[in-house]
Amino acid sequence: MEKNFGFVRVAAAVPQMRVADCHYNTTEIKRQITEALQEGVQVICFPELSVTGYTCEDLFFTQQLQQNTLKCLEEICAYTRNQPIVVLVGAPLKVDNNLYNCAFVMTDGEVIGVVPKVNLPNTGEFYEKRWFTSGRAAMEHVANGLQPRIPTIELWSGDVPFGPDLLFVTRDYCFGIELCEDLWSPLPVSTQLAIQGAEIIFNLSSSNCVTGKHAFRRQMITQQSARVHCGYVYTSSGIGESTTDLVFSGSTYIAENGDLLEMGERFQMESTMVITEIDIERLRIDRQRNTNFTKDQHGHYRKINVAPIDSEFGFVEPIHRHFCPTPFVPREADRLSYCEDVFSIQTCGLLRRWQHTKAESLVVGISGGLDSTLALLVSVLTADRLGYNRSQVIGVTMPGFGTTDRTYHNAVALMEQLGVSIHEIPIRDMATQHLHDIGHDLETHECAGAHTHAHTDGHGEQVQRTRGGHRRHERTGAWLGYLLRRPDVDVRRQYGYSKDLGALYGAPCGGECVWRRGTSYLA
Repeated sequence: MEKNFGFVRVAAAVPQMRVADCHYNTTEIKRQITEALQEGVQVICFPELSVTGYTCEDLFFTQQLQQNTLKCLEEICAYTRNQPIVVLVGAPLKVDNNLYNCAFVMTDGEVIGVVPKVNLPNTGEFYEKRWFTSGRAAMEHVANGLQPRIPTIELWSGDVPFGPDLLFVTRDYCFGIELCEDLWSPLPVSTQLAIQGAEIIFNLSSSNCVTGKHAFRRQMITQQSARVHCGYVYTSSGIGESTTDLVFSGSTYIAENGDLLEMGERFQMESTMVITEIDIERLRIDRQRNTNFTKDQHGHYRKINVAPIDSEFGFVEPIHRHFCPTPFVPREADRLSYCEDVFSIQTCGLLRRWQHTKAESLVVGISGGLDSTLALLVSVLTADRLGYNRSQVIGVTMPGFGTTDRTYHNAVALMEQLGVSIHEIPIRDMATQHLHDIGHDLETHECAGAHTHAHTDGHGEQVQRTRGGHRRHERTGAWLGYLLRRPDVDVRRQYGYSKDLGALYGAPCGGECVWRRGTSYLA
């Protein structure tokens, strides 16, 4: 995990296929496995019934198709030997004269688990119960919930764990599997899988395409990934399926905690694959924050250990995931809505604080810079919402060493345009006296080192201007008996919910409301 910085590289693949032609489908699956290995993929997921095709209908019952399926599964499995990848493929499997719609988990030449589909659609255009048995038949009720009735099945490689209660645990992450309709049910299979420990959910699907379904399905996948704090990898059958009754588009999505990381092109004639990295460490942190996450665990899920295989994957290879360079700034299309929310949050917080203190007016220090400008705008909007006169907002400008003509005129013009009361308190003489008292030469633009206890940006007079301005600002508010707002103090104190209430400046004014930066509300 350290080598990969907490990320897992996954792929959702849609191979070209022919209905009931297992050998052709296997060749294409193997080709895409090779392509994934070249990209450093750690887990690749293929669609539901990808070995046979979803639209075989009554051909599923034929002995020939069932035998071909097992031979091709063995061939795919052997292809993974000594390869650093986990492969998930879909195929039918007969167990005790019941036919199950299954996901086969393969790695290093072995089948390490088989997961049957639980929820079989049998409405509208779907009638899977005609051919398949629900994975619930492999479980039985006991006093403490469900336990496997058929814990293992015999395949060419020996006994293999079987059932919908399987979790696959690697050295770096844990994953679970659901198939198509399992996600669409009122209580998705992936919900309990995630609560039991699965950090990535793989969905092998064969979802047909109708108008509007694409957007609904995408929304459902992203919401489920957010609800259970997981990575979600979804792949569905492509256009090679029979179109007698349905059309399939080959949809692929990879989501993480409510964000859609990748979405593939649909209706493609060729095989397609989307690849990205899932941030496992982020998911674990989010789950730790959610103290209700594990309280709904029901039953006992079996954990299958996946033997570690050394991989060359690392950040030396190209990263497929896109990282936004401005994560706290919304997209341009959403920016206005976000900014409106920011202003609403600030004005509501200040509104409540102003009402609580019963202050007649509000003092705001105005420098002409960004922070104080936004603080003044919020203050004016709050006064408007309370029905107060804008003159009750008092803007205080304190020109000193660091004040330029541009910032000074900006500050004055802003206050005049907004119609607030204006107070000007020059602090140059005060700052000069303070520098003289500490023995700092006005011609030396360096901090006096041990002779001052303030941090500096390289200009001693600027430090004194800032400290002195703060004191004047606080005293002005205290003298006038008004509510004080300083734009440079911790944003958490602006609405009176700082834990360190005793450290608040402006206590003589009855409290302090400050605004610092809008990005705190854009996270």
